[in-house]
Amino acid sequence: MTIRKHIPCKQADFKYALGDCFIGTLETLHKPGLKRSDPIEIHEIRVVPRAVKWERLGPLTKPAYLMLLPQS
Repeated sequence: MTIRKHIPCKQADFKYALGDCFIGTLETLHKPGLKRSDPIEIHEIRVVPRAVKWERLGPLTKPAYLMLLPQS
């Protein structure tokens, strides 16, 4: 949706807040290096951590999925 089509204005800012659950997930993935996009070698096999994460944890790291999880 383009805001400028519906509200006459010269400039509009878009801001959003991420929930604690999503922030926690990002921090958890960052600490062991799972957000890296450069290949690393594990047992003589080169893998890209980000690709492995998306293959195995894909839905769990998407904001839309995390919004469906029960809040504690």
